[in-house]
Amino acid sequence: MAGPLTSAPTPQSIIDGAQVLKVLGPNVHSSLLDKVLALVPAVFDASVNGGEALQKTSAGALAALAKAVPSKMIANLLAFVVPALEDSGEADTATGKRRGAAAVASALVTDLGPALAPYCVLMLVPLMGRMSDPVPAVREMATKSFASLVPLLPLARGRGYPPELSAEQVKRSENDGAFLEALLDNSKVEDFELPFKCNRVLRPYQQEGVNWLAFLRRFKLHGALCDDMGLGKTLQTLTHLLTEKEAQRNAGLPSLVIAPTSVVVNWQREADKFIPDLCVLILQGADRNQRYAQIPRADLVLTSFALIHRDLEVFLGHRFHLVILDEAQHIKNP
Repeated sequence: MAGPLTSAPTPQSIIDGAQVLKVLGPNVHSSLLDKVLALVPAVFDASVNGGEALQKTSAGALAALAKAVPSKMIANLLAFVVPALEDSGEADTATGKRRGAAAVASALVTDLGPALAPYCVLMLVPLMGRMSDPVPAVREMATKSFASLVPLLPLARGRGYPPELSAEQVKRSENDGAFLEALLDNSKVEDFELPFKCNRVLRPYQQEGVNWLAFLRRFKLHGALCDDMGLGKTLQTLTHLLTEKEAQRNAGLPSLVIAPTSVVVNWQREADKFIPDLCVLILQGADRNQRYAQIPRADLVLTSFALIHRDLEVFLGHRFHLVILDEAQHIKNP
């Protein structure tokens, strides 16, 4: 006689169950479909909290269901996937959640292909954020999924949103769609008004650089300022740093600039001249160790590529809001 479960299911039993769901779930009678779909939250929970084998099997089961009944599955599934990609944080304790969500997204992209076009805008920005994840497996899955979804953007343009999307998902799609258009065509990046008075009137091309940095910050992206020498990239960056301080987004942390030895002093000179409200600490010279204790109190810490290797342990002992590389070609893969 069957009786109640007397122990928690083992990881292998959950994997077996997910495999059964992958095979049989898409083929159940319509009268049982709602009961099968009710399992989705539990299966997604397994994908973000289990080991690698369980994540892979659970992701495959969810993708198989989404392929079978896309109108009932995709929007509901993305309501779990998108927050897990974006809001898990970078801590080691959240690695499983990020990896599981990336695995589900990857399985969706692989199994559904062009059928994801109406939903691709909703997925692209969260995946982009995981392309710089500290875990290589998450980065790889996010990057490959992103690369597969970008070509679907033209298919999504001009089409209405799927009716099963929630109001929040529609709004998110509209905002992210505008972001992606600006990313692909920076003439559409909105003008950013500085929240303080700069001691120098920015030229139009310098304002474009400030707009670009604000755009990157808004969407939590890394980026680059590429322009000819002498056109004000240092000034643009300094205005961005003060903007972050004024908005209290730096959480009281300093930012770090690593530059060629010959231009470190130029950063301090430009800050003093145009953005005097930034507290600048320059760490150069044989006596720089006497100023290490001032790092937490600075807004901007300046050092050189030549010294960062020698002082690496010192810098690793501090947290920084932003790290900026001047003449970034000095950084090469090992």
